[in-house]
Amino acid sequence: MHPKVAIHTPAGVIIRTDMDNGMYPEDGHPVEGDRIVHRIWDFEELSEMEFMNTRVWVEDEQRFKAVPPKPNVYATWENDEWVWDVEHIRNEIRFVRNQKLVETDWMLVIDSPLTEEERAHVLEYRQLLRDLLSTLDMSVVGSVDDVTWPIL
Repeated sequence: MHPKVAIHTPAGVIIRTDMDNGMYPEDGHPVEGDRIVHRIWDFEELSEMEFMNTRVWVEDEQRFKAVPPKPNVYATWENDEWVWDVEHIRNEIRFVRNQKLVETDWMLVIDSPLTEEERAHVLEYRQLLRDLLSTLDMSVVGSVDDVTWPIL
């Protein structure tokens, strides 16, 4: 069986895997900027994705170590735990929220075909969107998919 290569951050978080086509440098050498390459000979009966999300490279031990599943795309492994900057997730939520606001802009123009009751509902929906970030419990939100969005 040919090994795969894991491309990981200096902290050991696997960014992606690839076939070892002979074009990658020796294990432990940089590739793609500050990314490092190590070969994987055994996925330990895990799928490739499971391996990527539950293993990190530990330089001191020269091995891939089992860790709890990666909680979100922003997480990095530091001092034996997953950490992430919540502001990255908040910015992603803010981006989606702004798109939802733009999608309803036409409903508030003066010649919109909506009734006053429908306009009031749209205004309420837009206010809920604006207030969303201040009401979210970021200790349980790991991505945009975890957000319960208001419904128009």
